[in-house]
Amino acid sequence: MSFKAGNAGTQQDVDIAYMKITEGMYDGTLEPGDAIGSTDIPAKIDLLTFEDTENHPDQVNNGVTIGSLDNTLRPLEDQITAFNGSHFYTFGNDPAAGGWSGYWGNSISVDTKDIDLSKFNDPYLSMALNTGNGLGQQYLIVRMYQYDEQLVMVRKFFPNNDGLWTNHQFSLFNEDLENWSDDSTELGAHYKTLKRMNPAEPIDRIEFIVSRNDQNEVLISMDEFTITEGPRY
Repeated sequence: MSFKAGNAGTQQDVDIAYMKITEGMYDGTLEPGDAIGSTDIPAKIDLLTFEDTENHPDQVNNGVTIGSLDNTLRPLEDQITAFNGSHFYTFGNDPAAGGWSGYWGNSISVDTKDIDLSKFNDPYLSMALNTGNGLGQQYLIVRMYQYDEQLVMVRKFFPNNDGLWTNHQFSLFNEDLENWSDDSTELGAHYKTLKRMNPAEPIDRIEFIVSRNDQNEVLISMDEFTITEGPRY
């Protein structure tokens, strides 16, 4: 089996759910053990693809546009195409942000409380990131909330791929995370001791926060935030 990218170049993503050898033409009959139709686990859940462009306006801080769709904030010599589909989102440099400062008021947030992950055994969140050419390491915080946002867990990424798309992923429930919960109350102090989120409880919200890595100029594009069963890449 082989695939030809055609005009897509290296920007292709082929997901194969199931292959089966049959006697003659396949008539659609399912047998015990067949993957198609015999599992309740979704092939994938897309949190963000940026194809719904009307839901992703510019992000502005102190009159400066620091987030925008596609190549608006990328220099002409560093223009790129989407990882998948036609659109992506880019964060550029905010002069007001000092070293290690986060774009706290200009994050991208997804309400996930109605997404049912109970059928997954080990759901992974994956994303495609593309940093500015020659600008050095970038910094992205993935912040997740449970228990009415009283449990706050964080996974950090530091991509440096010079204008190329690279994939990043992690297990939502089966790896230790950084705990940013507020421990000023008795219940909060309990949540602060946890190292992992609870797979039996919904994730209230997932937030994506760009930050400055030390003194590096910020330029990072992002695309296709997706949940799958196990690692996608």
